[in-house]
Amino acid sequence: MLAATVGALLGLEIGFRLYAAHQIRRVTSTPALPIVQVALQAHRPATAPELAYEFGPNLSFPGLPHFTNAAGLRGPGRSLQKPSRTVRIAGLGDSMMAADLYPAEQSFLFVVERMLNDAATSGVRFEALNFAVSAYNTQDEEIVLRRKALAYDPDWVVLAIVCDDCARPAYYRMQDAKGRARIVNRVGLEMLEPFSTGLAPDDRPWWAASMLARWIHHRSFLKRDQHEGAERFRRAFRQIAKTCRRHDIRLLAVSLTEHVDVGREDLRAVWHALVRQTADEAGVPLLEMYPAILAHLKAKGLASYSRYWTSELDQHPNPEGHRLLAEIVFPKLKAMGILETPPERTN
Repeated sequence: MLAATVGALLGLEIGFRLYAAHQIRRVTSTPALPIVQVALQAHRPATAPELAYEFGPNLSFPGLPHFTNAAGLRGPGRSLQKPSRTVRIAGLGDSMMAADLYPAEQSFLFVVERMLNDAATSGVRFEALNFAVSAYNTQDEEIVLRRKALAYDPDWVVLAIVCDDCARPAYYRMQDAKGRARIVNRVGLEMLEPFSTGLAPDDRPWWAASMLARWIHHRSFLKRDQHEGAERFRRAFRQIAKTCRRHDIRLLAVSLTEHVDVGREDLRAVWHALVRQTADEAGVPLLEMYPAILAHLKAKGLASYSRYWTSELDQHPNPEGHRLLAEIVFPKLKAMGILETPPERTN
């Protein structure tokens, strides 16, 4: 019995190692999407200790000059001091709002800014500040609101929510041999080391040498993290709402539609139900893009909204997609009274 047990365990170990080798070959033979390549070049260790990473300042890439401004934000530079009779909108989100592959002004946040300025009266001007960073989750965005966005005295916050906002941070924050901050891409590392989920690169227990043991840990970790991730999202969302109320900032949550929504209705339904419940409990207006886009497709006679994607493999919005998002967000903000902001809030 002992020999049979040992033989079975060895067989499982060999099987998992062969599967892991196959996964590594598949990952390494697949070129990274352009949006991933840009993100890997743009991310830097964050200045805020609670954050692992952020966009670096004054970045430019081929075809994307002025990717970030001097403050590391997408979009034009803004003074910390808010100009008089100006309404500021801070955008919090990830790559869906950051629009990594396109000029910053094509992000739906800046399209909304132009729509508001075209509709504004009484000399009021609108300024958008895009604090979105690719692969951020809601927990990261809550920190950004406190540590960065509040310094610009925003009147409104638009919080973009996507299905992976309950995921762990995309990077491990570490130190090099000289004590300088550096970041290690968690997602890429876990793809190149199958079943290493939840194992920090500088803290590997002895049993991690076994692929079978790692698989058991991996499955157990994912089960726990699914619940913990939902709680992380709910805590961060409630804190964002609390911070906005404390500073007299109007908050709009926008539940965006991404590729998970298209092919896996069960996950879409569960996630969006969680978002709705959390927003209702926090008393935050929620704009759900999924039904709004379906209504748009029906009106246009379109069977799919793939024309609004960057590519079939990358379902981030293209410039036409960002325009569509702006056309849905703008009337919601208008209905919430953004064009009727009292003059004293802009002084």
